[in-house]
Amino acid sequence: MPHTGLGALPDRPAHGRAERGGGICFHGPPLDGATEIGFELAPGARGRGYATEALQALAGWALRQPGVHRVTATTAPGNLPSQRVMDRAGFRRTEDADGLRTYALTRS
Repeated sequence: MPHTGLGALPDRPAHGRAERGGGICFHGPPLDGATEIGFELAPGARGRGYATEALQALAGWALRQPGVHRVTATTAPGNLPSQRVMDRAGFRRTEDADGLRTYALTRS
């Protein structure tokens, strides 16, 4: 399991030109069986399912690693698009922390 990392979402054609899709990463190494993922998208890449696909892939990979049983992600209370991404990726809302909405996905 990488301690940290950045994965760039691929460039996607937008209006006839390539545009950086965004990024997704772990916020640090797993601690007590849990790790946190963060993601962001360029405005032109939003609303196309890229964030949901990337979050599902990275979270699924993390949960297949030995000793990892929980993946979390947080967002500001007003960031409804990110909350919808986490919902669609199978994450469930848990207890908020530090003024942020917290979502988690656990190993079945």
